[in-house]
Amino acid sequence: MNTLRAQAVTDGSNLGACDFFEKMSNVIIVHGVGGNPGENWFPWLKKELELAGCNVLAPQFPTPENQTLDKWFAVFEKYSGYLNDVILIGHSLGGCFILNLLEKFTAKAASKEPPVRDGWDYVTIVTGGS
Repeated sequence: MNTLRAQAVTDGSNLGACDFFEKMSNVIIVHGVGGNPGENWFPWLKKELELAGCNVLAPQFPTPENQTLDKWFAVFEKYSGYLNDVILIGHSLGGCFILNLLEKFTAKAASKEPPVRDGWDYVTIVTGGS
């Protein structure tokens, strides 16, 4: 089974200076329903991450007609070789798809800062209660 290490980006400023970008070189950007890799902020982020030395992948998923989770997984299959060390970034339904990926693969989650609200127990969230 693959081990997937997901990295949460909580500070968008000065991306090249973030420690985790120096340790992880693959980034996958997942668009949402009706989306594509060439819209929204995806091209800007791809360029910035490439300048920081990352290998950035932005697959085109089937949308909006006849889209299913199985069809999205079929597209993602050719990118599964990048899952050992990857930063996953999702927009809209792309974030939900990433959650489905995390259900299929063993994950180690990390973030620069706890991305939680007051009253949430960060340690429990990160460790899964163990």
